Amino acid sequence: MEKISEAITIFLLNASWQIVFIWLASLLATRIMRKMPMRFQHSSWAFSLVLCFLIPFAGVFRSQILGFFVGSQIISSTVAKANSLTSGFSRFEQPLAFCLSRKYTFALVFIGFISTGIITLVRKWRNTKRIYGDFTDEILPPAIGGIICQCREIFGVSKVRLVFSGETKIPATVGFLAPKIILPNASLEISDEKLLLTAIGHEMAHVRRRDYLFNLCFEILNIFVGFHPAVWFIKRKIAETREMAVDEMVTEKLLDKTAYSRSLLQLSSEFVSQNRTYSLGMNDGYILEKRINNLIFYKTEKSVWKTVLATLSAAQIFIIVVFISIGFSFNRHAPTMTDFISGRWKLFIKSAKDKSPTNDASANLFLQISDGELSGKAVVFNREQSKEFTLIEPTLDDTQFSFKVDNGEEILEGKLNREPEGFSGSWISTESNQYGSLQISR
Repeated sequence: MEKISEAITIFLLNASWQIVFIWLASLLATRIMRKMPMRFQHSSWAFSLVLCFLIPFAGVFRSQILGFFVGSQIISSTVAKANSLTSGFSRFEQPLAFCLSRKYTFALVFIGFISTGIITLVRKWRNTKRIYGDFTDEILPPAIGGIICQCREIFGVSKVRLVFSGETKIPATVGFLAPKIILPNASLEISDEKLLLTAIGHEMAHVRRRDYLFNLCFEILNIFVGFHPAVWFIKRKIAETREMAVDEMVTEKLLDKTAYSRSLLQLSSEFVSQNRTYSLGMNDGYILEKRINNLIFYKTEKSVWKTVLATLSAAQIFIIVVFISIGFSFNRHAPTMTDFISGRWKLFIKSAKDKSPTNDASANLFLQISDGELSGKAVVFNREQSKEFTLIEPTLDDTQFSFKVDNGEEILEGKLNREPEGFSGSWISTESNQYGSLQISR
């Protein structure tokens, strides 16, 4: 439970600033793509929501991900260099320590928030089943039957059913494996083919784009990051740009912009939005005026090279965001001096007073950190024998590692300076004139 609480706390701490950074980057990216078709802007906002979850999550396991891809020797060198570069940023440890000291509180609040999100999503699902579950397969009038065949052929959608319900007041789409377009029973009385073509074509475009499935994924992600105000803005933009992208698809394939806009206005006055359900309806986003202005006045960029350039620029922004966000993320297990020194080392001992090679020795040095305390032992080998010694008072700071060893006859003190690949220094006897050099490496 302790590790889970730490992971949750670090996730929340990273998300608090990383999501804001992602939101600002998304604003800039969509500003660059403002002349492009609306589906590109929708993809940008949708991708930003995915990043709002993935980047804080990846920050929690940053060092583990690094350790999976590179070898231990490279890690040792990289960690040592990273420590020397980031030693001046110790002030960032203060908010991390403050939050970790209250990790169980953060964990309980987050678990409560997730539970609330799951309950809300389940309630929406049940309301959807209740409202849209009572439908009938009416015998389609010739006009509606012809429109269905026309839309299926134009949008390339075959596995979709058209049903009617007295519970719903707006056209809606539910399901993704076997999608259904549900029309109000009042639709059977509409004689204007353009109105029917607008309503059915709009929902058929949702099916073609698989918006129901993607929106379900976004709702699941929202359970984990929906506590952040920037996510509320991102979700609103996803809903708005999704409806605009559908409008553009319908006007490109089915109706001209003027006729479609007029039909939207007429349908919006006849249909009332259905709340608290999980479905996709014509009035999602509640931005009818903005949608019509987008259809009539908005002109997309038709130059291929400008579109490619804008897309690459937006992609570059997101790549920079990913690297900066993960690179500066708080991480309980970020590379530290403790991680650098823990484990098995090779210790080489040389005597400076007696030049005979028989007095040189090598050892395996085992170091570990337990409850913030450094401990270790050395197994020394020479030509005559091997002995095991426990390190006495080992200490470690940013630049030095020191310890004492009692060999049964005298106390030996070792002091070493940190290097990229390990430590180097000297040893001296406190009771005799013996001294020499020490070298520690992986």
